Amino acid sequence: AQPATHAAGGAGANGRAAFRLVARCYVLTPNESEIESLTGIAPVDASSCAASAARLLDAGATHVVITLGARGSFLASAKGNAHHPAPEVAAIDTTAAGDAFNGALAMFLAEGRDIGNAVPLANCVGALSATRSGAQGSMPSREELKALAGELY
Repeated sequence: AQPATHAAGGAGANGRAAFRLVARCYVLTPNESEIESLTGIAPVDASSCAASAARLLDAGATHVVITLGARGSFLASAKGNAHHPAPEVAAIDTTAAGDAFNGALAMFLAEGRDIGNAVPLANCVGALSATRSGAQGSMPSREELKALAGELY
């Protein structure tokens, strides 16, 4: 499978249509409201994250990464589940944090990184993005990522 991300996007009929596409997803990256819309389970803790991700894995997704904002992300696959906390930052604007996370995750996977390493790095990119105002201008450099991620990088 080609490394790719797909945000679930949409409630109601759109959510049901997205759910039918799950089997085609290598990595599905719903946020908190999207995963609840798709599965009916709010991701409030590790147990509920695992339960909601299991529904998408059962539907055919290879990996599910639930983005949890300041709480980080939850990675689920046939190999197991893991919560990856976000680094603590002084958030200014979270507008582009999810996009930064998804872009970074796709980039790290395309570079050949294992998803278990790519997810915490993508958390760092999303967190760094939230420390600045705006969207495009909030994307961090690799040097900034290396400084925050340390040994993860």
